[in-house]
Amino acid sequence: MPPYKLTDPRPSPYPGMAQRRVSLGITQRQLAATCNISVGYVHHLEAGDYTPTIHIASAIASALDVSLDTVAQWFTKETQTS
Repeated sequence: MPPYKLTDPRPSPYPGMAQRRVSLGITQRQLAATCNISVGYVHHLEAGDYTPTIHIASAIASALDVSLDTVAQWFTKETQTS
């Protein structure tokens, strides 16, 4: 397995959110605070364990400066890359 920097998102079935967050220089803790969710919840979203509610997806879209459609695509199984 290749070495990862602490700022690199771990390989994920839903990489878009983590990649966008890291590209903006936002930590999981900062994203969680902005979206009023726990750091653990952010971790589970990025790991593909959870799918956000529309309310949380909207907060994520705003925090990461992307459209709600983009967030929806991140969590749609048909758009995942293998």
